[in-house]
Amino acid sequence: MNCRKCNENKIVKAGFVRGYQCYKCKECKYYFTDAPARGHSFQEKLLSLQLYASGLSIRRIGYLLNVSQATIQKWIHKLVPELCPKLQHEGRVLVIELDEIWHYLHSKKTSSGSGKLCVVIPVDSF
Repeated sequence: MNCRKCNENKIVKAGFVRGYQCYKCKECKYYFTDAPARGHSFQEKLLSLQLYASGLSIRRIGYLLNVSQATIQKWIHKLVPELCPKLQHEGRVLVIELDEIWHYLHSKKTSSGSGKLCVVIPVDSF
């Protein structure tokens, strides 16, 4: 086994942390354990972004990956700027989809506004 920081093989055992063997590097004095990495893999986070881009809801992605909806939303908000830095809105809006808002407004006892589904398509988009 080598040190995770300096990659030297001069390590000694240094007790236990949360049930895992702890090691100390004699070269750089770095402490580390042989515990597996915590959290979810980058591939799983990328899969959540791909599922979201293909049209699945955040709730459904969370159910499929057994992760909370808030976590899925954080992953998406973090991955989009990293993977698509030049993804900016330029020009006018092509399509606006109001499916969940429309359902929520129609389930209320009192309505506000026109109460109709609105889709905006600019003339110069075709």
